[in-house]
Amino acid sequence: MRPYLAIIKDSFREALASRVLWVLLVLITLTLAGFAPLTYREEATVGVRERDVDAWPILIEKLREASDSQEHGPVHRIWSMLDDDGKKIVQHFEKIPEQPTLRQVRDMQRSGRAFFKSLDKAIRRDDFYDEPSFRNVPTSRELKDLLKTPYEKLTQKDRFRANRLLLEASFPDLIGSSSSSSLVLRYAVWDLSQPFPVRKQQFTEALFKNLPFFIDKFILSIGLLIAVLVTAPIIPQMLDPGSLHLLLSKPIARSLLYISKFLGGCAFVLLSAAYLFVGMWLIFGLQWRIWEPQILWCIPVYTFVFATYYSVAALAGAVWRNTIVSVIITCFFWATCFSLGTSDAKLGGMIRRYSISRLEPAGDDMVAADEVNTLLVWDDEKHDWKPRFTSNEHEQIRSVLILAVLLPTPVPFPPPMIGPAYDAKNEQIVAATPSLKMFNQMVLVSSRKSTEWKAVEGAPPRGQPVAIVQEPDGHQLLVTNTGVSRIVRDVATPAVMVRLPGFSLPLSRAEALEDAGPRPAPYWGDPAAAAIDSTTGNLYVFSRGEISQLTKDDGGKYSIARQRKLDIDEKQAAVLAAARDICFLILKDLRVICLNGKSLAAASEYKLPGESSPHTAATTSDGKRLLVLSHEGVLYELDPAAGRWSRSRVGNQGDISAFTVTPDNKLLVAARATRVTEYDLASMKVLRSFSPPFTIQERMYYYVVHPAHGLLPKPGEFYKTIQYLLGGQKTSGLDDNNLATAQTKLDPWSPILSGLAFQALMLLLGCTYLRWQEF
Repeated sequence: MRPYLAIIKDSFREALASRVLWVLLVLITLTLAGFAPLTYREEATVGVRERDVDAWPILIEKLREASDSQEHGPVHRIWSMLDDDGKKIVQHFEKIPEQPTLRQVRDMQRSGRAFFKSLDKAIRRDDFYDEPSFRNVPTSRELKDLLKTPYEKLTQKDRFRANRLLLEASFPDLIGSSSSSSLVLRYAVWDLSQPFPVRKQQFTEALFKNLPFFIDKFILSIGLLIAVLVTAPIIPQMLDPGSLHLLLSKPIARSLLYISKFLGGCAFVLLSAAYLFVGMWLIFGLQWRIWEPQILWCIPVYTFVFATYYSVAALAGAVWRNTIVSVIITCFFWATCFSLGTSDAKLGGMIRRYSISRLEPAGDDMVAADEVNTLLVWDDEKHDWKPRFTSNEHEQIRSVLILAVLLPTPVPFPPPMIGPAYDAKNEQIVAATPSLKMFNQMVLVSSRKSTEWKAVEGAPPRGQPVAIVQEPDGHQLLVTNTGVSRIVRDVATPAVMVRLPGFSLPLSRAEALEDAGPRPAPYWGDPAAAAIDSTTGNLYVFSRGEISQLTKDDGGKYSIARQRKLDIDEKQAAVLAAARDICFLILKDLRVICLNGKSLAAASEYKLPGESSPHTAATTSDGKRLLVLSHEGVLYELDPAAGRWSRSRVGNQGDISAFTVTPDNKLLVAARATRVTEYDLASMKVLRSFSPPFTIQERMYYYVVHPAHGLLPKPGEFYKTIQYLLGGQKTSGLDDNNLATAQTKLDPWSPILSGLAFQALMLLLGCTYLRWQEF
């Protein structure tokens, strides 16, 4: 064993003698030194900025209406706190004409900046709070906790924070809930940014979610190239006649000689990676107070990445005995892997963007929605899905969003649609979706069979939609963050609009909704979810770690019957399902809590199989089966009586994008982008299928690109492995507060397995070549 250790040591000495190595060490040192002064500080989230409000002209309109009203409510109080300039802007604010001039647009923007400056001053006043004015506003748990202390006895920081929460509660449909703390990035003693509302835990999660990608694509791309240049001469120099004859004169095997030289090159990179990542770990711990030992996993993983490239360089060096040829072939191998990996990601991303994410039978028709919020209707004659766009702009933007995956920078999925749901009472498909014409503000959408299911946008609802659920009598309920509304007629009734260049803003709310309580109005902040028990009619709403049960009175109004604070992180998202007086709460951390519908006490607790968070959940009408779809595309079933999980007996497990349980005990499953299969829940027999023919892109992806990508190593995807090791992620997505948001499977072990197989093959070829070669 000693001779081979000596060979590894000599290989490492050869690398140390290279000037390129010292250049690499200097670059690592400069990188760490430049990164070390970067840190942050925390402060409470106070004040208001223009970007905090979705549609500020509507906010001004509400304030102007309140200024003329005799009712001294929260909106009137906020108006009264504005300074003279702010009041003047509110009183003289004019609607912009349909064809505005550039000067009119600039004047409007200037007025907006001045208005927010005045509003920010108002909510930083110590006398902002007035108990009679804010008595009936929906209050969040944080605001309730703050106001337990008399307002005048609060510290100034807490008063300003309470003022911000009161502003949010006064305009829940315009101003989103903010984090309790904000972070300011600093470099040494200088602030680099304005406070951005995010807690340290959220910041840490986002940091370690994106750090592997940044390191892989920016730092290590350069580092691995330098490492290949440093180690490429090791094998060709070993095969020089003088060196080779000296080595072969010793009692050592040629194969082990080759492997020893290979390990010597890897040892050099191991020490360089250790220097970089130990330094980063110390900086994160000392400067950022984030001690995450998982970051040290980067050392062996990225050494393994180098070994994949170096196995090619070593084999080329053994065959051609030329350093330059070895480097060129390694670069060609990198280009091949990069091109194939990019093609797989882009084509797969394009297919995922038009994959079905929600299913809803509408009488004899089948309606669905894709990941870019387009309603789809199955056409039996053409045997394909027909898109139903809300406007020409929607059709154009959908095409752009699908093709956007070809851009070098990934374009995120839009916020998901709420619904669609079939409103049999009013013979329409209803949904709440971000409007492309209203800054992605949520609006109601209606689609009717009489118009061949053409989708028509209506007005915005009151509050931010959480879910659409069906009452036992067939009415559809829209649950928002400020209460419950019953859909009583066509929701496509348009709103009164303000026309602006390239977009519109609504000045009225949906009139198709009937207020269904509760009173006083609640405030269900993100993350939130809702479900209804079709047997008892009880409505369950989950918000920020608290579960509420609402019951309906004889007048059709819902009231909160009971509430329970759960022992979980209030920022943890969840999905709900309910049946037969049992509410199933499926948390992002994979816990499944079964709550008794009569007391909200936890009856039992399970853990969702796998390692991926839940996407959607539903129960059978008898409550004997809970079905949960994970973001890995696997549909699981729980038998609550036996406490046993199993995979549902459906096809295409691992590639399922949506499912629905119908009232007549049918199971609809969407898989492979646009293929839908209907099963009988009792026997799990296939009843019918909706399978359009493959497109050209799908044929290329499923039959050429994806199989080839599966066979070759994936050195460009090791950041997925690091993301999993740092945070346990097997999927990545845009919005952690909404589990319905599209997620991308990371498949963290695929790069390891394919890399191991490829390295073993390359080393076997190299050893075989040296063994049979005459020297």
